[in-house]
Amino acid sequence: MDVDGRQAWIPEAGHAALAAPPDPPAVRLLPPSDPFLQARDRELLAPDPAHRKVLWPILGRPGALLVEGDVAGTWRARKKGRRIALTVAPFGRLPTAARGGLDEEAALLAAARGATGATVTVD
Repeated sequence: MDVDGRQAWIPEAGHAALAAPPDPPAVRLLPPSDPFLQARDRELLAPDPAHRKVLWPILGRPGALLVEGDVAGTWRARKKGRRIALTVAPFGRLPTAARGGLDEEAALLAAARGATGATVTVD
């Protein structure tokens, strides 16, 4: 199989999923240490060099915002009192449908960090 002009391999058990992949979630917040972001094929995840520079700085990596399976920006969260303040920096215009998914993901993040809720700011 070729991926972006390079030969790649996939286990035989994954052929069916590759032939008919499920629809990706509208929005997903990946933490900086997510294995998806640790792969060596950064050019496939973020073709724009400026986006790669923002996603993978030397220090203080942000999380990645996925919209319909594509890297569409970054996010950072801070705890303010008992709430989470989530700041999202999209690489372009966010689809309207993604906003509701962003609020849902922020609520999951708040629950995981023991906060009572989340405030989302899109830069």
